[in-house]
Amino acid sequence: MFCYIYKIKNNLKFYNNLKKYIFKKIYIMEINTQTPLITEKVLETEKEKKNQQSIPKKNIPIIHYSMLILFYFIFFTIIYGITKIYILNKEEKTFLKIIISITFYLCSLIILICHYKSMTINNSINYSNNNNNILNNHCNKCDMDRPERSHHCRICGICNLKMDHHCPWIINCVGEKNEKYFFLFLLYSIIGCLISIILTFNYFLNSLNQSRNYFNQNHIHITFLQILFRNFNNSLPTITIFFSFVFGLSVFIIFYFHFTHLKIGLTTIEMEIYGNNLCDCPYYNENWKENLIKLLGNEPLKMFLPFEKNINQIDLLENDYKALK
Repeated sequence: MFCYIYKIKNNLKFYNNLKKYIFKKIYIMEINTQTPLITEKVLETEKEKKNQQSIPKKNIPIIHYSMLILFYFIFFTIIYGITKIYILNKEEKTFLKIIISITFYLCSLIILICHYKSMTINNSINYSNNNNNILNNHCNKCDMDRPERSHHCRICGICNLKMDHHCPWIINCVGEKNEKYFFLFLLYSIIGCLISIILTFNYFLNSLNQSRNYFNQNHIHITFLQILFRNFNNSLPTITIFFSFVFGLSVFIIFYFHFTHLKIGLTTIEMEIYGNNLCDCPYYNENWKENLIKLLGNEPLKMFLPFEKNINQIDLLENDYKALK
């Protein structure tokens, strides 16, 4: 009896050990089969982390949206004023008026296109097309490598190629991919405001003279500034020329400083970094024609029109341009 019990115990031990051995082998086989899946998941997460650069996480202040609304209000007010004062004026019907009207509306259309492209084009780094050899600059906030001249924008939440500055008028950063459109936006805004001031100046003077004569006839003593402000509330030429002057002047100041940076091949950030030692910057270039070609492209018919610049045909001397290929 005891021998029979002893044999059963030994058999149970054997079967338990066999069960443990089999389960252990099955567990090892499952791990070995899952390791490729685990590595693939790790690679996918790394790719997603890199692709996060192409998805902006903007933290835009409310004042930026208010500035955008203000821009469109001023823009369409000027167009309405020119249309009603000059273009729809039946007293003047000349061939010159037709040419000026077409020029003004074309200029306005280019302003809208350039503003839209400056606002919507993303300057993020396309890692899928980049060569790892040029990613020689590290961003601590994104924890990723990036090309030279790339900088992180805390508002857009991404690193921008050849970042110049963050502009509240376009709610976007000015960088490599949209700097041409921003430059043309400023240029044609100045031209449009000049045309508007020239076309409405005579109507503005006539409106002031009518107001002055009215106050003189009624023996009301009033200063020129009071006439101007009273006329501002009732006269469309005064409103149009005021908005054209204020907006044109502000845009001209931005354009002047922006152009002084572009003609030597530097960005606003690089100007601030190097200060008085601009010659120490490796991208400093006094050849303004070469810098203009890099900005607008080398096709004469498309240089001053809102078309994408042909980067492949330009002599790319800087590492950050390679990120666009």
